[in-house]
Amino acid sequence: MALTETVQKCPSGHILEPKNCKSQSTCSRCKGLVYGTRYRCEACDYDLHDSCMLTSVTTSHPFFKNEIFVFLKHLPRNLGRRRCDACVQEICGFVYHCYDKGWDLHPSCLNLPPKLYADLLEFQLQKKVKSKCIRCNKKTLKGSVSGVRGWSYESKCKKYHLHVYCAMSVLD
Repeated sequence: MALTETVQKCPSGHILEPKNCKSQSTCSRCKGLVYGTRYRCEACDYDLHDSCMLTSVTTSHPFFKNEIFVFLKHLPRNLGRRRCDACVQEICGFVYHCYDKGWDLHPSCLNLPPKLYADLLEFQLQKKVKSKCIRCNKKTLKGSVSGVRGWSYESKCKKYHLHVYCAMSVLD
């Protein structure tokens, strides 16, 4: 996997330091929410996900076998406004795009852990949302559009579900 860039400094030239913060922030590159561990410049209030720090030119995801995702700093204008197929949030910066199928993933969503532990339960990443989320008590996330319903974590006992978006606060 070839790395496109290693961002070690913020745009002002300050060195980015790994930090573990309790408050949420917005990633300065993909514009997605950042919880917990991040690379940060305190002087500029600049934050990056780990996955936005190091990116690859192309990659794949186990949910989309034999499909190639291309790293883009911004989506081309001719694609219009798009949403991440995993978290359903709008794409406003860094993205991995599959030209063949039209799928889009934030770098952090591309790198979601296959398993998550919350409330003493083991959850496994699923490509679909099968029932109401235990955090927001809804099956469909606000912002969902036809064809982009988002992913979820499903408990091993299959009784509990968490939208990827709702689970992000417990990932770090």
